[in-house]
Amino acid sequence: MPSRLLRSCRHLLGAGFCELPAGVRGVGRRLGSGTRRLAEQVTRREEAHRLQTLLTRLPDTQREVITLALYGELTHTEISTALGLPAGTVKGRIRLGLHKLREAIELAAA
Repeated sequence: MPSRLLRSCRHLLGAGFCELPAGVRGVGRRLGSGTRRLAEQVTRREEAHRLQTLLTRLPDTQREVITLALYGELTHTEISTALGLPAGTVKGRIRLGLHKLREAIELAAA
């Protein structure tokens, strides 16, 4: 599931969040494909951990709907039904939560 989450985050938050660090880029060409795969796995785990940390900083209402959308792979309508909320509320919470995640990522990158 983490790879699905990371693909979603790359799409939702922009590719810059999930790029390989400068020191890791090109490692695979120098050390072989097995090492490159290992470096990519480590990087993906680090990215997943960073995302989890950022998610814990969101308000509960935003974290809940984003978690259901990304981890649970639920649609807005399914989340709305499950939580008993209007679809517009779900969409708004996802939008605000993703905006806060983007801001946190930009601050961390600066």
